[in-house]
Amino acid sequence: MIARHLKGKKLIGDNFQIAGEAKQRKKANPQTIDATIGSLKDEDGKFLFFKTVDKTIRTLPKESVYAYSSLDGGKEFHEAILDWAFGDFKEEILNKIHYRIIATSGGTGAVSNALTANTNKDETIILPHIYWGPYASMASVNQLDIAEYKMLDDGKFNIQGLSEVIDKVGKNQKSITIILNDPCNNPTGYSLSNNELKSVVETLNQRSDIKFNLIYDIAYFDYEISDNNNREKFSILAKIKENTIVSIALSCSKTFSIYGLRTGAQIIIGKNKDDVDENYDISKLLSRTLWSNVTRSGIETFTTIMNNQSLLKSFKAELTLANEMLKERVKIFLREADQYQLDYFPYHGGFFITVNFENSDLLVEELKKEDIFIIPLTNAIRISISSITINETKGLARKIKLAMDRCKKELT
Repeated sequence: MIARHLKGKKLIGDNFQIAGEAKQRKKANPQTIDATIGSLKDEDGKFLFFKTVDKTIRTLPKESVYAYSSLDGGKEFHEAILDWAFGDFKEEILNKIHYRIIATSGGTGAVSNALTANTNKDETIILPHIYWGPYASMASVNQLDIAEYKMLDDGKFNIQGLSEVIDKVGKNQKSITIILNDPCNNPTGYSLSNNELKSVVETLNQRSDIKFNLIYDIAYFDYEISDNNNREKFSILAKIKENTIVSIALSCSKTFSIYGLRTGAQIIIGKNKDDVDENYDISKLLSRTLWSNVTRSGIETFTTIMNNQSLLKSFKAELTLANEMLKERVKIFLREADQYQLDYFPYHGGFFITVNFENSDLLVEELKKEDIFIIPLTNAIRISISSITINETKGLARKIKLAMDRCKKELT
């Protein structure tokens, strides 16, 4: 009964499954530390919503909540997306490239559209060695293989590793899809510097024999706590040559803390107008066949805030406070992680910190015994720093180190 290419496939080890287990444990023990899901919680341990966003949703006209939205989000939504994503660099960027925009079911929908539209069965896509799990699920559903490169080399982005994998994959196919989750990478929190992103663009520009589909997933770009100006990065991406199409996957769900409204956008940019238009047409078709159209209230909330300077100022102030809260948690955890000599990835922003440990599954089970829930990765663990309070953060690194020691003792 099942399609041959899907036979035997199922969702395994999904983060939501572990999060569900943590949620049940917390009912029995309120002191349970749930560091699983990438959403913000306040210092009372409750879901953090922005008052400006909540007020806007509650005052929307009924038609703006319950009626269908435009299939691609509509012109007003498109302009608001460009204003938010590109900021002060908007004019500079739009003068260099062609673009089209389509509303998507969260940032995930944008990634899925771009991946499906630009790959063929049995092709190979390129990912770093550590990445957000659903990328692999999307590849599997589309019957794609994955080629990996070590993401960092001596604490910096491994452009040489990426280039070598491009050379290897390029021997067998002349169209290559690359996914970059940047800035504030999930799961590591690493952000490419401007120079590192320039080196990526230069690498693609030098390979005129290959067509590149660069999926630039910016789900957490509004939660950068370093001094990077993330919007400047789009002006770097605008320097691509005609052999590359970039699909920027933006998540309104993350930025505005409206996860359940599943609102995002795919910003397609390129130097060749026909390629951009074709990608837009295919993405629009895929959207219609997968989710039809995006939640109207999500689109209307976003555009209403963007078109009202008072609301926009109020929201930005709340977003700044959320980032300050996040920064304090990170500061505490990393200070203690250094004290207990945990080996973690460089962190610049976002909801997660990743700590290396070879036997991650064993460590996760060991921590569960203390009612601490985290996500296992390959030879590492992911800690959702966004979803634990400052009090829960204090002492967590020590508990992880002690659990690691017990695991090592058990294995010897």
